[in-house]
Amino acid sequence: LISWSSGSGEDQQWLVTPRTGRVQRIADRGRQAAFVTSDFSYEDILKWQLDDYDYNPAGQGACPAGTCTIVDAKPRNKYSSYTVLKVYYDETYRISKIDYFGTSPDKPRKTVVHSGYVRQGAGWQPSRSVMTKHETETSTQIVWSGYQIDVPIDERIMTPRR
Repeated sequence: LISWSSGSGEDQQWLVTPRTGRVQRIADRGRQAAFVTSDFSYEDILKWQLDDYDYNPAGQGACPAGTCTIVDAKPRNKYSSYTVLKVYYDETYRISKIDYFGTSPDKPRKTVVHSGYVRQGAGWQPSRSVMTKHETETSTQIVWSGYQIDVPIDERIMTPRR
């Protein structure tokens, strides 16, 4: 999965299948779809961009990392499947947990917990993310490895024909 974050709300995603050489662009409206039949959606996997949300402080609370600062983040993308995200930051401003809310403000649709942070360049990246879908009580774990940031992409595979 290649995610390109512009910082101006015009993020783009592509699913690359190296074995077949196929590249599929994920449209804004398609980001609510499940990422390879998991509990994650393409929208959930996008790199967090501050400009993609409007924020309101929500206090302090318990989280997997201990006590976290909680912020309500309202997506600016009109195609988002969420009305608000409750984001839990640890003392080093790493995201410990996110509750994703749909139409019900009382119960999250999904919750992701990030753990095992490792240093990547100037920032931190989780080595493990577990998404729980509350409606079905299913969960999906992604173990992140081989993270690469600011890597040039072979433009030969990113042509309209491919």
